[in-house]
Amino acid sequence: METIEKLSAKDIELLQVSRKMLLVNSVFNPALALAHKNNTYWEEVTCVGFNPAISRLEAVVSIKRASGYSGDLCSNGSTEFVRFFIDWNNNGIYQNLGLASFKAHDISDNPPGPQHPLKYMVYMKLNDKQYRKLCKVPVLPKIRAVLSWNVPSSSVNPFAPVTFGNAIEARIQLRPRFLFDHFVNVDKLLLKESISTAFFNNKQSVAETEPDAVPWAQLQEQYKKLEVADHRFLYNAIHPLINETKSFSTLAAQKDIGLLKQLNIDIAKVADILFAQKYDVTYEELTCVGLNTSADMLGAVIKIKRPGGFSGGLCDAGSYEHVAFWADWNNNGSFDQYLGTASVKVHDIPGVKKDNELYYAVSLPVDVNKHLKTCNIPNIVRIRAVLSWSSAPSTTNPNAPVHWGNSQDVLVQIRPGKAGVNLLPLIEAVSSVTLDTIDVNPVSTAYGLGNSNTILGPDSFNTFGGVVYITGEFLNSGPSRNVKYKLQFDDGSGWQSMMASQTYLKEFPTFPTSYAYETQTPADGWFEYIADGATVGVVNKTLASWSTGTRHGIHKLRMLYTIDKVNIFTYEFTAIRLNNTDFYKSPTANNVVDPSSTFDLVIDGGDCHSYDTASPIINGHLRVLHEAFGFWTLALEPATHTHGIIPGPATYRPVTSLADAGDGNYAWTLDTTGLDKCGYTITLRGYDRTIVNGSLSGRHADAKSVGFAVL
Repeated sequence: METIEKLSAKDIELLQVSRKMLLVNSVFNPALALAHKNNTYWEEVTCVGFNPAISRLEAVVSIKRASGYSGDLCSNGSTEFVRFFIDWNNNGIYQNLGLASFKAHDISDNPPGPQHPLKYMVYMKLNDKQYRKLCKVPVLPKIRAVLSWNVPSSSVNPFAPVTFGNAIEARIQLRPRFLFDHFVNVDKLLLKESISTAFFNNKQSVAETEPDAVPWAQLQEQYKKLEVADHRFLYNAIHPLINETKSFSTLAAQKDIGLLKQLNIDIAKVADILFAQKYDVTYEELTCVGLNTSADMLGAVIKIKRPGGFSGGLCDAGSYEHVAFWADWNNNGSFDQYLGTASVKVHDIPGVKKDNELYYAVSLPVDVNKHLKTCNIPNIVRIRAVLSWSSAPSTTNPNAPVHWGNSQDVLVQIRPGKAGVNLLPLIEAVSSVTLDTIDVNPVSTAYGLGNSNTILGPDSFNTFGGVVYITGEFLNSGPSRNVKYKLQFDDGSGWQSMMASQTYLKEFPTFPTSYAYETQTPADGWFEYIADGATVGVVNKTLASWSTGTRHGIHKLRMLYTIDKVNIFTYEFTAIRLNNTDFYKSPTANNVVDPSSTFDLVIDGGDCHSYDTASPIINGHLRVLHEAFGFWTLALEPATHTHGIIPGPATYRPVTSLADAGDGNYAWTLDTTGLDKCGYTITLRGYDRTIVNGSLSGRHADAKSVGFAVL
């Protein structure tokens, strides 16, 4: 395939025009068709990882060029969409998890200092609870992240090509469940990748039991089989004693180190290696770093390369990967501010090797308010991330070497704004949809309707249902609990409170990173803002989880906030469209579709009939109707006996316009000629496009099957 780098300047200019025309669904220049598939000249997703402790996926996208993004920072720019898929069972069957996105803009390369590539991070919560297993059985699903510029990629085909963008895959590790998960809600316990012994009561600490560290003798025996070097598993014991003034004689005098003689370990050799060792990436490596501009959150992805060397399996204590972040606010090469350290726990996992590595993610909220610039002055900042296994990186020297790990310098773009010290509310998103992409009356061309490369999915058009999550923060809020706030909605009958009670997952960034739940039920309706920007934060920056019940239609949203409950300020930030109507499936087997239902599947004349060569044709109808129709699929099962024969004329039907409510009596047919003699079912699955319970993969859905036999 011809790459864009080999095209002439004239062709690149034409491609720029074609790229802009994509926004309004124009036909591309046929002469450049090869360059229009999975083109990464402008943008590329470079990595994806997962944080098991907080069930969060992260991906980093590289924006490579100074132009081609539909306008500068003072304009609306364009949207980079990242769709996540997951193969839970590693059998090639992928589930769509939904979209994350960010805005990209034209940013000149002329200002002093490097300006590109710029690294952006997107994230999404993964609802993995039902897939977790006991710690003896690691659960290692595969993630596929698909990047597409301005038009969302296919929601049903993870391998469908995109015009501008690409796809990457990564293996991740889910947090194990524990024996008592069936009896208590483990997510209401203090989280630290370990078993907790009590529930977390409001504003109280919880006794916690960490799994025991694996004895040296046991690790030594296990690691001989895995070819893990002695200086790796002994690092925790020897590292605290290593500095410029220490020597082997000093080490040998230590009581604990003396125990190593019983294991026939050459302590001098181990010490010499660790004295000299720097930036060893045999076991782990920092692969990419980026900034989520709307959330003011840095993220990094770590690749785990070996099956052992991490101080024990999932049932053991394991060890931590620490990432320290530094900022060069002037983009002059001097990292003058330490921002904080984020950590993730890792373990020995069988089967990890080259081309089958595991990818973990960490994130760190940062306060950028004092460094904001107006939109006509692009604010490009250099970030350094330093990875160190087991021992935390330096917090005083960005150039200090690490024994196990590496560092990476990247450029990020800080969101435009006005620097200041006054209290400022900032709403980031509604159920993972950023405010700048919410539109209660979207224009169809904004989502590429009618374009042959676009398959609209259930995450289009910003319809919400179930529990709606409001995420954001207060800038310059001062100490924890200094600010009080209320979130409200208006359905046309006046402003009402969203919630009487709210549960927060608190994050303590001191390494190793730890977490705890807190529930607030204020009598006067004022919730305390927990984060202070330094010692405590709230995971995902959750401000409210609003149970919308049966609410329907457009609702305006606002926030009231105060410090003294006397001077109260109002922030009306968006309006959303709610839809809490599910499908109504006909409960009976019918000869014709049930007009009183919104979901039905029939074989004309009734199901459970037999077919043979004398009468091989089956005719039927289906009904999938919904105000927020997404798509339906039709499948013949079991596939092992069908030899590729499928019902028709379509087995997949997506939404085509805002006015498309689905099909009331769609006719389908199946020629049974060539099918094995067997019993079969035809299954209809239908989905709307509502973002239900804050998950871009959640939506209203239903299924119905009809059966027949081939004789």
